[in-house]
Amino acid sequence: MLHNINDILAAVNRHLVDGTSMAAVARSSPLSQTTIKYYAKMKKDTADIEDDLVSWAAAMHRAGWPVDQHDMIEKANQVLELVPQSARSNLGRGW
Repeated sequence: MLHNINDILAAVNRHLVDGTSMAAVARSSPLSQTTIKYYAKMKKDTADIEDDLVSWAAAMHRAGWPVDQHDMIEKANQVLELVPQSARSNLGRGW
């Protein structure tokens, strides 16, 4: 079953941001506890990398060098080369 992205984001944020247990979130959402765990782990694993990319793009913009899509993809690939192979298995198609 395909889940709505809004349901996924709401459930993961309730667990990670609000601190609600996965079981409690699963009882009050259309997602199973396994699904919530999957997406929560994915968000934790890639959050630092994404934050670093956003910081880099903002710094480049402040320096007068705005970043386009090509630059962002190139930088993400450079960062990905530094990520251990074991962590790469958690990255989705968007990477």
